Amino acid sequence: MATEVYPHPAMIRLFDLDRIIKYKKGKIAAKRSESRRLQDLLRKSLQNHQIDIVVSQEIEALLNADLSKTVEDQTDAVVCALIGYLHWKYQGHLSKVIGSIDQGFILLPPRYRNGFALMESCPSNRVVTMELVNKLRDED
Repeated sequence: MATEVYPHPAMIRLFDLDRIIKYKKGKIAAKRSESRRLQDLLRKSLQNHQIDIVVSQEIEALLNADLSKTVEDQTDAVVCALIGYLHWKYQGHLSKVIGSIDQGFILLPPRYRNGFALMESCPSNRVVTMELVNKLRDED
């Protein structure tokens, strides 16, 4: 079974943020700063004892690499893999599902606060709308 995931709203939940990390668009200096911020947050998240994974040398190198399109894409892939891993680890109980099997859905990881996954109740029959997706992405 394949699942749709979006890195931006996932990062908000994983890193307990108010807004997305703007590492994809904007002036290069701002993108570099936000990319470094993302790398630091992801590194800290991967070291979280609740997540309990071993970070390979390849991932560690990625989290220290300078901003490039390849680094951006690979970092997004790590976030997406982490969403899948957390869904599997908690057997779906801490994931948030937005949408439905019939109309499609987005899978979001558990919301973390102070390094701990939070339990949430969420109806699983909500319909995904572009308004909701844009709200989650916090697009300007």
